Amino acid sequence: MSIYIQGQSHTLRISEGCLRDQGKTLRLRAWAVREAYLEIDRREKNGLPLIDPYYVPPGNVRLPTEQEISDREIII
Repeated sequence: MSIYIQGQSHTLRISEGCLRDQGKTLRLRAWAVREAYLEIDRREKNGLPLIDPYYVPPGNVRLPTEQEISDREIII
C-alpha cells in the first residue's frame, strides 16, 4: 500500500511540474506575440520597413574567399 501511495505522489508531482512549465510557455508565447504587434506598430508609425535588410551591418559579415570554398560542393 505504501508503494502505491508513493507512486501516486510522484506522479502528481511530475504532472504538476509539467503543467506549470506548460503555463509558463503559453504566457511567454502570448508576451512574444504582443511584443511583435507593438514592434510592427512602432515601425509603421516611423515609416520603417518591417524587416530591416541591414539588421547586421554588411561590414561585419565576412564571406569566405574563392580559395576557401573552391574544394567544397555548393548546394543551393
